[in-house]
Formats: sequence, C-alpha cells, structure tokens
Amino acid sequence: MKPLHVICCIAILFFAFMAGITVYSVNAEYHQLTKVRLSYAQKDENAYSIPLSAMYTDTEGRNYLFLVLEQEGAWGKEYICKKVLLAYVNFDESQGRITVKEPLLSKYPIADKSERDLEDGERVRFSKEMVAE
Repeated sequence: MKPLHVICCIAILFFAFMAGITVYSVNAEYHQLTKVRLSYAQKDENAYSIPLSAMYTDTEGRNYLFLVLEQEGAWGKEYICKKVLLAYVNFDESQGRITVKEPLLSKYPIADKSERDLEDGERVRFSKEMVAE
C-alpha cells in the first residue's frame, strides 16, 4: 500500500472518530440539563394570571419567576431561564394562581416546575409531556 493511501485512511478514521465523540458528548451534555415543565400566562384585564407553582421567593422576600427564552447555540436552539422579579403580585389561593403585571409574560413561556432549583441564565430542556396547558 502506498504511503499516501495509509495517511488518507488514518485521516478518515481520525475524523470519523472525532465526529462520533462530538455527537456523544453533545448528547450527554443535553441529558444533564435540568428538565422543566412550561406554563403560559393567561391574560386577565390589565395583568396576567400564572400558576402559583411558577413563583419563587428569595431570602429577601422578593417574588420572582423564570421565563424560558429561546436562542441559537452552537448546536442549534438552546433554552435559557431568565429570572424576572415581580413588582406586583396578587394571590388567589383558591384557584392556585397569582396575578402579576409583567408585560414579558405575553411573549415567553414560564418554567412552572423543574427537576432541580433553577438559576438565572441556566440552560434547560423540556419535553412535550412536561408542557402544561
């Protein structure tokens, strides 16, 4: 066999190996992301109604929720949690919902429930069976 053929065979095997490792590592990283259930705000007069389970309270007593934003990543679409502080909150415990005045709720889904505690800017994943109506 000629030396050029040997070098070409080694190069082809190297690139095939690297492609396989890349696919494996991207898939493994995806499965380590926190899985969230999405919910959507319902418009009520001047405000939005969201499930009580979507709201969190920090150590300083401020209420917040996580919006799920879509952005382009290196390997396609990525979903990022963005922490949004809520200025106005009206509780309706009988319905299990709260009313908030936040205009971003009309544009983005909300992380209703998650496998683990979420952080601002964290990449997340979701599946159709976890999407709330």
